[in-house]
Amino acid sequence: MDNSITRYFPPRLQNALSCVKLGGVTEIRLRCERALALTAQGTVYVAANGAAVQDPARAIIVTTDEVRRTFDAVCQYSLHSWHEQIAQCYVTVSGGHRVGIGGTAVFSGNRTDTLRDIGSINFRIARQIKGAADKLMSTQTPHPRGLLVCGRPGSGKTTILRDLCRQIGDRTNVTLIDERCEISASVRGVAQNDIGVNTDVLNGFPKHEGIFAALRVMSPRVIICDEIGGEDDIKAILAAGRCGVEIIASMHCGAFEDIFRRSEIKRLIAGRIFSYAAFTENGAITRIMDISKHEAGNY
Repeated sequence: MDNSITRYFPPRLQNALSCVKLGGVTEIRLRCERALALTAQGTVYVAANGAAVQDPARAIIVTTDEVRRTFDAVCQYSLHSWHEQIAQCYVTVSGGHRVGIGGTAVFSGNRTDTLRDIGSINFRIARQIKGAADKLMSTQTPHPRGLLVCGRPGSGKTTILRDLCRQIGDRTNVTLIDERCEISASVRGVAQNDIGVNTDVLNGFPKHEGIFAALRVMSPRVIICDEIGGEDDIKAILAAGRCGVEIIASMHCGAFEDIFRRSEIKRLIAGRIFSYAAFTENGAITRIMDISKHEAGNY
C-alpha cells in the first residue's frame, strides 16, 4: 500500500499495511480494541504480516493508543487548525483522502464544537480514475447537462465527479465547489488532482455560499459540487439555473425512486435544473436515465 497513505499510521499498523497486496482497497478502518479492517468489495481484516484474512481473531487488534496517534497524525498534531472539520467528524488529508472520525461530541450551545474519546477512524482512499466519466461524456455533447450523480455512500460518486470536472474543465469554464477539499485535493491553493485547465476551485465553502460566490465573480458555464441537500443548497442551485449556469452535483440515493421521494430534488427537477441521473456502483456508472421524462408525482 502507498506510503502516502500508510504514513499516517503508527509503526505496527504501518508495517502491516505496507505489506498488503490486496487490490481495490477503498477504506482502512481502525476501531479501538478491534481488528484492523479493510473495505475492498467487502470487509477483510489485516494480519501482522499484511495478509488479508476473513477471521477478525487472526488480525491485528488496534489499540486505543494507536487510534489516538493516528488521529493526531491526520490532524498534523494541531487540533485547532482542523477544528471546523473535526466538529463535522472528518478531516481531509493531502491526496483528497477523507478521514472519518468517530467519538464523543462536545457541544457549544446547540452545535457540536469538537470530538473527544476518539474511538474509530475510517480512512477513505481517494483515487483519480481518468476515464471514469467517459460513458457520460460520450452520451451528451458537448458535456453532461443538468446532471445528478446518484449512489450509496462509497459507491464512487466523488470519483465520477472528479473525472467530469477534469474532462469538462478542459473544454469550458468550470467552478468546483469543493466543500471537503477531496475532489481537487488542493494543498495551499494548488490542486493535486487533474481537474481541468479551465476549472476554478472554491475550497471549504459551504455549497450555497460557494455557488453564490461563483455566480458573482467566476463567470462559470458549469458548477460542480458534491452531496447537495439542505434548503440553502436548493435556493443557490435554483439561482444558478436562472443565470443559465449548468449544475452537476451528487446525492446519496439507493434506487431510482429515491430521487422523487426528496421534495427538494423534485423542486430542482421541476425547475429544469436536473434532467439526467447517473447511478454509480464500485466506482463505475451503471445506469443513465432521463429523469425529466418521469412524473415525479408518481413516486
